[in-house]
Amino acid sequence: MIEEGRDGWSYTRGLTLEGDPIVWYKMGKHTVVDNDSYIRVIFHSFERAIAKGLKSSSGENSGKYTVFIDLEGFSTSKFPSFQYVKKLFTVMQDHFPNRLNKVALLNLSTSAHIFYNLCKPLLQEAVKKKISVPSQNKDLRLEELKKLVPIEHIPTWLGGLDEFSFDSDKYYGKSTAKSQQLISILAL
Repeated sequence: MIEEGRDGWSYTRGLTLEGDPIVWYKMGKHTVVDNDSYIRVIFHSFERAIAKGLKSSSGENSGKYTVFIDLEGFSTSKFPSFQYVKKLFTVMQDHFPNRLNKVALLNLSTSAHIFYNLCKPLLQEAVKKKISVPSQNKDLRLEELKKLVPIEHIPTWLGGLDEFSFDSDKYYGKSTAKSQQLISILAL
């Protein structure tokens, strides 16, 4: 999983104005190496956001998170097979049904829009209602994002002030064994 997530295409950082932890997911930044590890990176981000939300808030929004999906550079060759997409949506809807607060799809290209339309039938109505598509215009999009997220929590790559630079060793912690080594140990 650590190798799959090394380039920082999915991470949890910052809070929305409502106090939800944010998962930043840059679909066009990374090409899938291993489908299972890819899904594990996504779930790691979600679980990290849920844990942060449970620690930092109470009441109705406790444990909820918001996801910003940047589709700049998206192509289906950078994403797992559709079989894994269905698996991902099924597991998310079965195991995290009330944790997702909002999803914003950013930089929605034509190919990403087609892919989104293919995925829509897999989504429950309650999830579809949580999805928004901010403006493609950078200035208008930034104004829309500022209605959801403090400017200091919006990454610079989206026009905000957060200059966070992903470091996998700091984010995941230094690994002591590679995935294959661990699998062979567990198989004994």
